[in-house]
Amino acid sequence: MNTKYFKDTGSVKKISRLKKSCCIFIVLALCFVLTACAAIQSGKSDAPLPVKVLILPKFEVGELSGDFPGEAQLFYENYFTDSEAFEIAGTVDGSKLYYKDGLAMYVLGEGKVNSAASLTSILLDSRLNFSNACFMTVGCGGGAYERSVIGDIVLITGVADFDAGHRVDIRELKDDRENGWFKEDDFDQFSHVVLNQGLADELYSLIKDIRPQLPSAAKEYMAKNFDNAAWAVRDPMVLKGSSVTSDCYWKGQYLSREATVIAESHGLPDPFMITEMEDIAIGVVLDRAGLLDRYIGLRVNVNMDVFTGSMTPENTWGDEVEETLLADDETAGCFQDNMKNLFEVSDLVIDYLTNK
Repeated sequence: MNTKYFKDTGSVKKISRLKKSCCIFIVLALCFVLTACAAIQSGKSDAPLPVKVLILPKFEVGELSGDFPGEAQLFYENYFTDSEAFEIAGTVDGSKLYYKDGLAMYVLGEGKVNSAASLTSILLDSRLNFSNACFMTVGCGGGAYERSVIGDIVLITGVADFDAGHRVDIRELKDDRENGWFKEDDFDQFSHVVLNQGLADELYSLIKDIRPQLPSAAKEYMAKNFDNAAWAVRDPMVLKGSSVTSDCYWKGQYLSREATVIAESHGLPDPFMITEMEDIAIGVVLDRAGLLDRYIGLRVNVNMDVFTGSMTPENTWGDEVEETLLADDETAGCFQDNMKNLFEVSDLVIDYLTNK
């Protein structure tokens, strides 16, 4: 037996296996390089898209472009007309998330349930990276009686839930209280949020001197409906204030006083200034995700939280409804102007946040 032959054969086999391994490695390396080159050429990557600012309007009146603007249209037309669009599982039917150059926008849907469900689904989507994002709610609201005028833009510093607590019809009260809301301390974890006051001060210094421009009809409307009261005839401003969220679209002086009490009872940093239907839900979702310190709210007063002019509950919401949300009797015919003013203030904030 030639033992040398068998030793040499073993070496040959080892060399053969080594060559085979090297070939496999080279092929895999080439595949990786080709895949990387293809990704670079197509501009796509499996890495999550980094979001700098997530813009969160709640509704659009019609289309996202080219018609009467709701809360989303001006943001879409200025930032997202040629953007990527994503379907997000678990969100509002027909709504998409738009992304371009670090900015993203999603129309959440009206009310607390829509907002909470949509935002939660967005945050869980693995295609997006929110580790350095700011979350910016934008939209309209009802201005607080005796504090705000149509056209005011409110930078929100705290939010309270109008619906979290105990409430009775005021006709059931046995004392001199003027509202039927009672605070429940056990609800504190979800009944209010306080936003990042340092960030709010930083942004307010950027926008506080802006004077929103509206047609003279807005000031005339306020003067006529509030008997030329000093608070009602001033020019619109950018203000800091608290918001009170309710799923119910409410109006009336008694309920306005109740909203004031709710904001005060929760110790919010600034007085109740505007009411809306979503912001507490957004705040609670962000708080539970550890992101509340990057929450920013901007709302424009498009109508008052009390009935004005010939408006009554019956002709506003009843069987004989005469006007819509956007009608002159409620918005002084300035809804479109207010959307433009809101966008211009928001644009300054977005530009500042993306370049910090």
